[in-house]
Amino acid sequence: MNLQRTMAWRAAEPARDASRFSLMWGIHLTGRKAETVVAEMNTAALQTQCLCEIAYLRGDFDRTKHLAAKALDSQDTGICASLFSMLSAISTNDFALYSRIETALKQRSVDSGEPLDIVLAEIVMATVAVGMFAPEMVPAWLKAGDYSRLPAESTPFALYLRVKYLQNLADYSQMFAVAQTMHALGKGKGTMMEIYLLLMCAAACVGLGDKIRARGYLLEALALGMPHGFLTPFAENIANLSGLIEECVRQYYPWAYAGLIDQWEKTWKNWAIFHNRFARDHVTVLLTLREYRIAALAANRVPYAQIAREECLSIGRVRNIIQEIYGKLFVRNRDELAALVLWTTKKT
Repeated sequence: MNLQRTMAWRAAEPARDASRFSLMWGIHLTGRKAETVVAEMNTAALQTQCLCEIAYLRGDFDRTKHLAAKALDSQDTGICASLFSMLSAISTNDFALYSRIETALKQRSVDSGEPLDIVLAEIVMATVAVGMFAPEMVPAWLKAGDYSRLPAESTPFALYLRVKYLQNLADYSQMFAVAQTMHALGKGKGTMMEIYLLLMCAAACVGLGDKIRARGYLLEALALGMPHGFLTPFAENIANLSGLIEECVRQYYPWAYAGLIDQWEKTWKNWAIFHNRFARDHVTVLLTLREYRIAALAANRVPYAQIAREECLSIGRVRNIIQEIYGKLFVRNRDELAALVLWTTKKT
């Protein structure tokens, strides 16, 4: 896939609000307040949806749900509102809301029969699937990296979903290649896309064993997101960066640390519960933050000695903690641990 050519061709085509998945995704925020964007929107529906997304990015999920409900009926914001309704429903373990939105999306696709409505619904559901680390649930076109069915303005978001899909598969080399190329094409604009791509570059580097480079990408992302109080992108990625987010936020943004950890502890268990429901695994909600981090390292076959160094523990203590994790999860080895903690498909 020639990513640069794809992005350039798509960018030349006109955008349609009805086919976007986030109004904030491509908006330049460098040197501006997020609320300034709201004032620039020319309809009440667009303003409401922007406020909805800002609330989500700051971790106010109840407000997100309230505002998304108001934006659902607008043709310009219905898809965006559907996505953020579902994301906030998962974050708060609101299964009833999630089910209503999912049913409405599917019904819209059936009623209209339009290829556009079908693919838009698929993108919303794919976003949820990769967020839950359930790669088997994504549509065939995303697995293949074929974006020919998509509206032009949806391609950058779909490419980001491809990065997340590769992360689900633990294919960190390809994940990094796509994320880095996308970031290079849009670098310096301070968009939400840039923040999330920087985080994906950092996560890929961690997966490849390069924590120094990962730290550099993370610090760039923090510099863009923290001035706006955007905790959610970082809370969503705590488990993927092996302690780097906690370390960097504690050092450079100490005022945000408690809120970040609180959000992660409240939301990751709810995402695990949804993963249980839809991927039919048995992910626990019993692990502490440290236990989860150690479990992820162990599942990735990181040696005990290296885990001990990263967590500032003795090797004996690491062994004991891992045995405690095995007991909580009712697993016997690292393969079984990986199936639950990493939520990735096994490689043969």
